[in-house]
Amino acid sequence: MNSAKLGRNEKCWCGSGKKYKKCHLGRENEEADNIWDSVGQLTKAFSQKECMSPDCLKIDCEGAIISAHTVPRGSSLKKIATNSHVLGLKPDMADLQKTNGKIRFKKLGVRQASTFNGFCAKHDREFFSCVENEDFVARPDQCLAVCFRAVSRELYAKRASSVVDDILVGADKGKSQEEQIMMNMLRRNFGAGTQSAIRELEHAHKLIGDAFATGQTHKVRSYVLLFAETLPMMFSGGFSPSKDITGVQLQDLSNLDKDAEQLFLSAFGTESGSAMVCSWIERKYAIGKTIAEQVCELPVDQQANWIAETAFLRMENIFLSPRWYSAIDDKVKKRIDRLVMSGVNPFNIIDHLMEPLPNGETDFGFPKVESTFFV
Repeated sequence: MNSAKLGRNEKCWCGSGKKYKKCHLGRENEEADNIWDSVGQLTKAFSQKECMSPDCLKIDCEGAIISAHTVPRGSSLKKIATNSHVLGLKPDMADLQKTNGKIRFKKLGVRQASTFNGFCAKHDREFFSCVENEDFVARPDQCLAVCFRAVSRELYAKRASSVVDDILVGADKGKSQEEQIMMNMLRRNFGAGTQSAIRELEHAHKLIGDAFATGQTHKVRSYVLLFAETLPMMFSGGFSPSKDITGVQLQDLSNLDKDAEQLFLSAFGTESGSAMVCSWIERKYAIGKTIAEQVCELPVDQQANWIAETAFLRMENIFLSPRWYSAIDDKVKKRIDRLVMSGVNPFNIIDHLMEPLPNGETDFGFPKVESTFFV
């Protein structure tokens, strides 16, 4: 729209509902917002406290909301830590300025790594006792608990990230009118995508949470890889796949009128070694099942590599062994960097066409897979 033709008292072209004179008139001459104020908004959003228990169990909440670990501290993070520290993705503005916007792994204490204020003390203790206090043998109830923790963390993070839309409202100050129009179009797309993702995750969280609360373990299916040794990386999270592992499209993420399906990935330590778990909501022609079956058909030594590449590409709740990372080949490090940086642009809500699709051929030097099976 040609903003020069707008009257001062007409509604602004940006869709805010405000009069043009109270919104974008003269914005190209305004001083840009303080970036550090934005950092404070994000920090506050990711510090909100809420018990993510199923609705039917919220009445039983007890104790304060705690910093719950999505990857167990004792059985997992401590095993890969060096001097009580692991490597994780937690960028701040100072880091991004030093690296020219590149996200890098940095040292995090095991007490702070992989935590979110997502459960009351009672529910965190009771819900995940089957994986925290028992050896993980991939029982259906254990796989369901792992999946429920992953979807709870994803929903919490997505709700917190919605504050970015408010931050971006002032991002076009000091920009030309052409840049303002482009940035506002991208902001609206980003906001619409975020709200769509929140709606989808709320639906998934309810389905998985209800199954968890009622013991209906058949509502969630999983594909499990067990290792006799400790993996050098741990993670927990989920994403909406647009393609299968060969690049064939499975769902259109640009269609915000249709809920996307998710695949949840977790890797953690066990008493006898470690495990990777891929979980999905069971339904006819489930996308998660399609991908898991394709992974199962890969050579065994490539299956864990494919899951790890996908975690680097689509998730940020990842933690690495400092010793392992310092020892791996530079070629592997560059591959990890490329995967992590793919999709960093927050405006791109549809499938990143230039993303380097996981192929399972990157040799991460993982321990041998002892067994694989569906649950």
